Amino acid sequence: MTVSYSSPISLAWARMQRLLFRPFRFEAWLTLAFALFLANIGTFLGNAGNTVSSRSHGTPGSLQIPDDARDRILGWLTNPTILMGIGVALVAFLVIALVLSYVSARAEFVWFDDIAQERAAFTKPWSRFGPMGRSLFLLRAALSFLYLVPLAMIGPPLWSIGSQLLHGATFNFTMLTGLALMGPLAGLACLAIGFVHLLTQDFVIPLMYARSVDATRAWQTFLPLLRSRLGDFVAYSLLMLVLEFGVALAVMAAGVLTCCIGLILVSLPYVNSIVLLPLFAARRAIGPEFLAQYGPEWVTMAAAQAPQDLLITPPAPPTV
Repeated sequence: MTVSYSSPISLAWARMQRLLFRPFRFEAWLTLAFALFLANIGTFLGNAGNTVSSRSHGTPGSLQIPDDARDRILGWLTNPTILMGIGVALVAFLVIALVLSYVSARAEFVWFDDIAQERAAFTKPWSRFGPMGRSLFLLRAALSFLYLVPLAMIGPPLWSIGSQLLHGATFNFTMLTGLALMGPLAGLACLAIGFVHLLTQDFVIPLMYARSVDATRAWQTFLPLLRSRLGDFVAYSLLMLVLEFGVALAVMAAGVLTCCIGLILVSLPYVNSIVLLPLFAARRAIGPEFLAQYGPEWVTMAAAQAPQDLLITPPAPPTV
């Protein structure tokens, strides 16, 4: 069996056009954008970082932490009050991240249901897909522990470098030996984890939706096909990587051509979903359209509907 990589993109683009532009309805656009925003809400968590710039002591051009900065850092690391504050902040961040992750997992099915049924709705799908949302939340939580593998690879070399610098050593490239050895392996592990996440997003979630099963059952259903056609799905993943990179470059170019107004808009939560809704809608449909090529038992989205039905709540998701 030969699969097409261009046909799913064309079909997904046509589905997006029917959903958003035939006809165009502003209230439907806002509803879809809200579902998309909640589905992607976890991506809006920022990462806090601190930089320290100080005078350089010692040999000109050497890379060494100044004595006063090193003493301050060691003082912070041994101060119980500061350590307790850091611990409280980390716990608060974890709680917020878990809540947003749960909301995202539940909204994921609302967003996919709107794409699959080609209409805009939120309240009823939100209530209907609660159990599936919880299952996806637990799966994503379990998958997050996979990142401990690359972290365990690069953590010890980074800890060694930091410890040496904090104890007065001058940086030299020999310190990077362990990182150079483990870094590529950690990178490969991250690619493998990313592959699992992509398969979950593009194929397992649609199977959960279409068959009304939990995440474990959906993965069990998908695994035999993945094993038998692994090359197809690896090629699909590479294609999606190239496609998303190209779209990101195009969006950046468009933002620059609008005197950075476009870049500001796409950086704002929810506004981002409104502005880029056509791209997100088309992208969400590519995976299910690709999966449907393997036979009717792999169809997860409804057939095309008439334009006047876009805002009518359809029956329950199709079962296979």
